[in-house]
This record gives sequence, structure tokens and C-alpha cells, in this order.
Amino acid sequence: MAEKNSKKIANKITDTLENISLYAEVIIASLLVLMILSSIGYLVWRLFIAFTTAPYVLGPETIRHELDIVLVIFIIIELFRIATAYYQKKHVLSTVMEAAFIAIAREFVLYDYAQQGLQGAISLSMLLIAVAIAYFFIKYTQKE
Repeated sequence: MAEKNSKKIANKITDTLENISLYAEVIIASLLVLMILSSIGYLVWRLFIAFTTAPYVLGPETIRHELDIVLVIFIIIELFRIATAYYQKKHVLSTVMEAAFIAIAREFVLYDYAQQGLQGAISLSMLLIAVAIAYFFIKYTQKE
């Protein structure tokens, strides 16, 4: 009898924790959507300001900053995809690796050779190769 009661209590606790986890996943996904929308709004606002004030063109630093914003938006979108895939109980490892590719691409686009030098470029390249190899193994060994 005591064993049955303890199993019931354990099941109730487990169910409650699962529900809390589901709510947390939905809240996180919703916050990611808000981040995406606010980032897009920020990008549109910055471009509007850049094109409506003299000299009416984007300089190299402005372009670099706007590309950074776009790539961050892509990373947040990938994080949203991870959250929704996780919520749907799907495999998320390949999606995580895709997000890693975007993050590494962002670093390549924004790479400052004068500040980080050849060693930084080699390190970034090795990171890209490692992620590519890991993605290859995950993609081709994962059953969908």
C-alpha cells in the first residue's frame, strides 16, 4: 500500500515537472520570437536613419554593423528552430550544428585580421572544419 502511494506521488511530481518544463519551453520560444522581431525592427530603424541622413550612403563600418545584426537575427532564428524542435521531441543535434555554422560564418564575416592575426584565422578555420566533420557524422548517422 505504501509503495503504491509513493509511486502515485512520484508520478504526480514527474507530471508537474514535465508541465513546468513544457511551459518554460513555450516561454523561451516566445521570448526568442520577441528578440527576432525587435532585432528586425532595430535593423530597419538603423537603415532608415542611415539612408535619411547625410551622406545618404552606408560606410564600411555601418555595413559591417548591419551585417552583424542580420547574422545575429539568423542565429536567433536557429535558436528558435532548436526550441521548437525540442518542444516537438525531435532530434535537435543537427539543428544545433546548423546554428553553429551560422555563428562561425558571422565570425568569418566580421573577422578583423589586423586585431586577431593569422593565429586567429587558423583557429577559426579549424573550428569550422571541426564543426563540419561533426555535422557530417551527425547528419549521416542520425535516423529520421
